[in-house]
Amino acid sequence: MLSCSARESAGLDEVWDRLKQHRALLDSTGRLTAKRQDQQVDWTWTMVRDELLRRLSADPAVRDVTPALERRVRDGELTATLAAEEILRAFGERRD
Repeated sequence: MLSCSARESAGLDEVWDRLKQHRALLDSTGRLTAKRQDQQVDWTWTMVRDELLRRLSADPAVRDVTPALERRVRDGELTATLAAEEILRAFGERRD
């Protein structure tokens, strides 16, 4: 653990040197490259999920069934699992 103060210009060089050492270690072991590659894969799936949710929420059939399903889930009349199945069914009907 290191302490520093930008306001007092104390310890900044030591913190920066440690950061550079850590970066060099990650580079030399290949861990930085692996981490960046994993981030790219994660980013890919995040974009897929975001687009699917956008399409789902924009779908007219889904918009029609959603309010009643949400109400039934809130009221304990329907499980979240069954509501999700209904939403996906409404979304998939036009695509089948």
